[in-house]
Amino acid sequence: MINLSLRSIIGAAAITALTAIPIYAANHNSDSGHHEHAAGAATSVSGVIVIVSDIDATTKFLTDALGMSVVRNADTERYKETIVGFGHENGANLALIQMLEGESSVGPARIVFNTKDAPAASAAMKAAGYEVTIDRPTFVLGKDGDGNSFEFIQR
Repeated sequence: MINLSLRSIIGAAAITALTAIPIYAANHNSDSGHHEHAAGAATSVSGVIVIVSDIDATTKFLTDALGMSVVRNADTERYKETIVGFGHENGANLALIQMLEGESSVGPARIVFNTKDAPAASAAMKAAGYEVTIDRPTFVLGKDGDGNSFEFIQR
């Protein structure tokens, strides 16, 4: 099992949020009043959603190889959902969604994990059948069959 920190899940949401800041700033001036209402609108990241084509395979990788735990499952007529996390109180979870009917936007998402053992992360991705595109002693980047990227940074 790879030792990962809580910051890893939050990292994916933070990267997405940080890339949106320049776009938001360019399209909103300080006189618009948006910042006054938004300041208290959110206090933390609850989770990150990733659309996948095979929820069972992705759940197996995240639980068996990375040591995450299933928080809950929810199945409806339209989709299957599995929420996984590291079990940290007040931490963000990862929600996996597999659409059963209707449109789905599978991939690409990028999930960033902190790890104490990047080579083990690389081995786990290869064992799961994921394509490893960058394989360095302290940094690993790979993709699942849906094009979702899994990045591991050794810290």
